[in-house]
Amino acid sequence: MWRMLRKLNLTFKKPERRYYQADPILRDNWLNNELPIILKTAKKYKTIFLHDKTITSKEVIYFLGQMLKYHKRRHVVVVIDNAPPHIAKRVKNFILQQKRLHVFYLPSYSPDFNPDEQVWNHLKNQELKGHQAKRVKEMKALVRKKLVNMSNNSKLLKWLFFKCYVANFMN
Repeated sequence: MWRMLRKLNLTFKKPERRYYQADPILRDNWLNNELPIILKTAKKYKTIFLHDKTITSKEVIYFLGQMLKYHKRRHVVVVIDNAPPHIAKRVKNFILQQKRLHVFYLPSYSPDFNPDEQVWNHLKNQELKGHQAKRVKEMKALVRKKLVNMSNNSKLLKWLFFKCYVANFMN
């Protein structure tokens, strides 16, 4: 294969990952308009960035309510994707009723903007590479253990966060 590529004056290159469903205009608009607002809001209220797995709209509302309850004197800034539980009418109505809650949505089909995608990618391709789990229970225990280890490794988490495309725009 290498010789054939050389004869054609081609070289082996890793393909660039692109999301064909992504709307470049929406993505640029989000980077230029929404992201600065998120960063300004986060700085203004000295927020803590957190993200969690997606579940049902009821659980999203519960999670947001718990964040507000835990941070009684702070504004809470949340950046989430457009998963159906996040954009449900119940969730949007809850958000509108909260003065200290600031929710921003990532553009559709933009996993490269979402830092938690880097965590899952690292877990799948590095931490679980060559695992020996044979049952679902074993796999769950292994995943839990690896995630706990990853969460205790601040250098790894910073590295994963700064692999995220959006991190390039943060000061």
